[in-house]
Amino acid sequence: MERFQIYFFTALFLAVLFLSFQIFWPFLVPLSIAATFAVLFHPLYGRVARLMGGRRGLAAFFTVVLVAIIIILPLAFVGKVVLQEAIEFSAQLNAGGTENISNALFSLQERVGDYFPGFSLNIDEYLRLAGNWRDN
Repeated sequence: MERFQIYFFTALFLAVLFLSFQIFWPFLVPLSIAATFAVLFHPLYGRVARLMGGRRGLAAFFTVVLVAIIIILPLAFVGKVVLQEAIEFSAQLNAGGTENISNALFSLQERVGDYFPGFSLNIDEYLRLAGNWRDN
């Protein structure tokens, strides 16, 4: 009977462990990113805490604001640039600029082919598929 209890509780423990893992699975990436940021910016927090006279809550607030500025401003700038490039690319495609893009891709293929002999892209096929996709 005692052996059955050991097996039962081991199986129960493994089932609970598996189900807990299933619950936490969607949160593993954000938690790992948060842990990475916590480790990276802990020295900054220590310096800010010393400047604030040991007031940890105020230091934590200012550290979060500084980190948000350090991370969000560059990402917003890059996002703005990518959005503008995408808008320009879309406008060029809509204005019949597929010939220019096709020529640029062919010259790129030739330059890459110089470094990697035998490398080729079927650019005509890709452009035809892209044109058919736009028509749908």
